[in-house]
Amino acid sequence: MNAGTFLCSAGCIGLAICACVSEKEDNTVHSVAAFLFFLFFTIHMAIVTSLAWGLLSKGSRVIKIITTITALICLILFILKKHGNGAWFEWIGTIAILLFNASYALDYGKDLAFVLTDEHRGSAYSSMRSVDGSFFDPLT
Repeated sequence: MNAGTFLCSAGCIGLAICACVSEKEDNTVHSVAAFLFFLFFTIHMAIVTSLAWGLLSKGSRVIKIITTITALICLILFILKKHGNGAWFEWIGTIAILLFNASYALDYGKDLAFVLTDEHRGSAYSSMRSVDGSFFDPLT
């Protein structure tokens, strides 16, 4: 299993648990799952942004930097919970992660095409394909 698969899978497990267990049912389980979701996806976002920097369009880079920093700030504030309800930071961080992934749309038709599966390894990890058809997996 490569790093990208691990980070995204662990983040998705955290998100699934967070969605299944409400704060009212068990706040500890919900909070730990939310923390793991944000931790793993923020690490993933930072690594992908740095390694794929030269392949991304300028607009995509700007969005990726802003959303990664936003997710990191939300993660820190969620841990500290000194600024009111942690749910605000969960939702803002989740929106940042969604925007991060949506920013790949800026690269369609340029140097990258975003594909959902890596045909060469058959993994469920998303990778990027260059114009010449070769795959670029920034976390391999």
